[in-house]
Amino acid sequence: MEKKQGENREKLEAVLCPVEKGNYTYILQCADGSLYTGWTNNLTQRLKAHKDGRGGKYTRAHRPVKLVYYEKSETSKEAARREWEWKQQSRGEKMERIRKGLCGGDFLHCRKINEEQLVDLYEIHLNRDFPDNERKPLAMLLDQMRKGNYHVWGFYRKAEMVAYALFQQRPGSNCILLDYYAVLPQYRAGGVGSQCFQHFHFLMKDYDMILIETENPMQAETEEERIIQIRRQNFYKRNGAVLFPLYVTVCGAPFQLMAVSCRERPGKQVCQTEMDLLYRSLFSKERYEKQVFWQ
Repeated sequence: MEKKQGENREKLEAVLCPVEKGNYTYILQCADGSLYTGWTNNLTQRLKAHKDGRGGKYTRAHRPVKLVYYEKSETSKEAARREWEWKQQSRGEKMERIRKGLCGGDFLHCRKINEEQLVDLYEIHLNRDFPDNERKPLAMLLDQMRKGNYHVWGFYRKAEMVAYALFQQRPGSNCILLDYYAVLPQYRAGGVGSQCFQHFHFLMKDYDMILIETENPMQAETEEERIIQIRRQNFYKRNGAVLFPLYVTVCGAPFQLMAVSCRERPGKQVCQTEMDLLYRSLFSKERYEKQVFWQ
């Protein structure tokens, strides 16, 4: 299993890492969330060296690492100069550089979705991608967006959407819920899901962790559904999420909870507490008691 997960991570990074040789300045994210800046004339080989513990003292002590940003230079001197400049920048400035790169890159970019666009997204995509018992009313999502508690992102190749993600927050919380996430059918099984997912912690950089409700495979009605639900959980695991023995049924839909770290290591108790507080903020006391059941 460990070998297979390693192969999956290498496939993901291969999409982000240019194959051609050249002079690159790059930023890695380390296991503790810190950022490492360097330059090289062979980014593919250098990334492998960092992953293997041969890329430097700092990254060796903070593995695993992953590539989150790079720029190509004409000369090694220019790449080294950029490395020096970036190292003088604050973490916030580096995060902004990464965010702009994600939002404006040639391969994939993301855009914030407004209310009018959310209506189209809901009617065209959410209705297709999520079953009735998991889909909240559109009016509820729009109300939360107007209150500043709901954030929707679309991921695009050029002008064409390939995936979308909807996030629900509780005012005052340092955690945020990945409410819905889907890749459009024609782009599935091509690595797009992982490519988008790894950007979430930059888009949600002001939060400690991202909470995730996944379908509880133990409650699947058929073997086919169970296999699909386990596959989804494994997808989140490959992308850094932790699966907890936390089970809750909300409005008739059975979930198992997961979390992925943005700044803090996710913990079971924090995950349950934050999710329960979020449910209580969304539902009246009477409805909470009728619709939310912890197991």
